[in-house]
Amino acid sequence: MDSKKLLEYVSKVIGLPIRVYNNFGDLLQVYGNFNTFPFSYSQDLLLLEQYEKDRKSLLINVKLYKNQKYSNVVLEDMNEKQVYIFGSILGMTDNSEDKIDVKDWDLLLDSSIFVYEEISGRALTKHELLMHAQIDPQNILEHEKQVSETFFHYHENQVLHNPYAQELREQGSIREGNIERLKMSFQESYSGKLAVLSKNHLRSVKNLGIVVLAISTRAAIEGGLHPEQAFLLSDSYILNVDEAKTEEEIYHIVRGAEINFTQLVAENKTSKTENPIVMRAKNIIYKKMHEKISLSMIANELNTTPSYLSTIFKKETSLTVRQFIVQEKLFVAADLLCYSQYTIDEIANYLAFASQSHFGHLFKQKYRVTPNQYRLKYGQREG
Repeated sequence: MDSKKLLEYVSKVIGLPIRVYNNFGDLLQVYGNFNTFPFSYSQDLLLLEQYEKDRKSLLINVKLYKNQKYSNVVLEDMNEKQVYIFGSILGMTDNSEDKIDVKDWDLLLDSSIFVYEEISGRALTKHELLMHAQIDPQNILEHEKQVSETFFHYHENQVLHNPYAQELREQGSIREGNIERLKMSFQESYSGKLAVLSKNHLRSVKNLGIVVLAISTRAAIEGGLHPEQAFLLSDSYILNVDEAKTEEEIYHIVRGAEINFTQLVAENKTSKTENPIVMRAKNIIYKKMHEKISLSMIANELNTTPSYLSTIFKKETSLTVRQFIVQEKLFVAADLLCYSQYTIDEIANYLAFASQSHFGHLFKQKYRVTPNQYRLKYGQREG
């Protein structure tokens, strides 16, 4: 998987910037928005110095650091000779308004593990990550108190978590493109409840939804779905989850996403091996979904001629390049109509259609109803 796209995606999921440094401590890249004052990097440099001291004693190339001022995960990519820092950013002062901090511990840990597994190719549990953590004494006491209170709450109320085996079956179904198996896993009964990732109930459900989407995206890519297509869809679903007003709405978005990912993987598996030029052309289309895309522009990026690209694309997909572009944009538009509050005009502009009327005409050709009728029939209702 493309590490740049992966880090860009994860920064959106956790709502925190991910900083990339080389082995000399030079900042190479930042994924996500944050305060760009030089002071913002001061804590990172201290973390890098500390990690350099700790790395020889580590069994894994990742470590959690937490004290009263910051919470960070430092992850080393041995292949790229780079270090990634997830988590808090200090601003010009220690005032809270100048600081971007971790709001959701489980999400930070899950996302760090997600990236670690993709980069290293080996599995990592939260237990392993926490065993290597550096946490100051006061925070250890707070952490132990929180763990004790949580354990007491679950024990007192006999609460069990959603079984891990069922989650594996769901993700395995997506990876295989097995829609029937996925639906069967949805229907499994179990005595547990979903984990609580925030004291705000709706926020907790949203966070859980985002975690499921992140894992489902990875499963779909492992199943053979184009990474660009998978990330584009996932970004759209995460936006929809974040805008959702009810738990039921979030449930429908996430379940719909899992089904969609599974269907796309299945379609990809049944098709023959794609021509590399066609595959690259599709990736360009997915990347530029929000722009005006032309056959000549794609051909130019691929260093080939429009006529050759047109011929081979039609042969492989049974669609012209333009038909494929319109088809994919309409798929995204249909999702936005169902799960977002964007107006039809905003959706048309977002996907770079010539006009709202042009968008409406193409949409009706495909779905046999107008965009407004489609939203009224299939869209999620607020409240």
